[in-house]
Amino acid sequence: MKLKLFIFLFSVVIISSCEDKITNKPSLDFKTNYFPLFIGKSIQYNVDSLVYSNFSQNGSIDTIRYQFKDSVVSFENETYFVNRYRRNQSINSWKLLKIYTVKKTKEAVLQTEDNLTFVKLVFPVLLNKKWDSGSFFNGSTNQDYEYIQVDQPMLVNQFQFDSVINVLQVDTINLIRETSANEFYAKNVGLIKIELTDLVKDSIGAFPNGTKVITTIKKY
Repeated sequence: MKLKLFIFLFSVVIISSCEDKITNKPSLDFKTNYFPLFIGKSIQYNVDSLVYSNFSQNGSIDTIRYQFKDSVVSFENETYFVNRYRRNQSINSWKLLKIYTVKKTKEAVLQTEDNLTFVKLVFPVLLNKKWDSGSFFNGSTNQDYEYIQVDQPMLVNQFQFDSVINVLQVDTINLIRETSANEFYAKNVGLIKIELTDLVKDSIGAFPNGTKVITTIKKY
């Protein structure tokens, strides 16, 4: 009888110990707060677009500046609806440009614009993690995104962000073309910067023709 009682008590201690280890095991941080999403969220951005033209020494560069604002206005069927507004200057009134949708799950952020769905982020956020951003198209687009920086500080305009991720979307550089796209997200804020480059060069790799667009957060 004493032997049975000893075996029972020993089993209880072992099970309790295992439960404690499981309970105390640190959980993985998926870093989903790099894309906060809620009704009322609104961020304004400045856009500087440099347009290069003419394959000659007299080639010109035109600068186009404007602002846009993304405002989360409603939520339905697990989907957020976002209004995008645009204006040329701060003194102008905002004009509705488009409405797009965002769905955030435990695994990813899905953004649908102009009937195209892109996987903007995936969770957990890990350095060098890659994914097919166009996996929701009919057939793979082979457009791989990648986290090339994670939890890094960054200064954008007057804002100092402690933790930022850099999502590399496109990176093609050769003798005749330079194409790149990066998006930067700050923890508890969301998208803070976009860098887009699409340049075509002449036979000696000079005097590009194309565009460079830099979008930076203005107000949140």
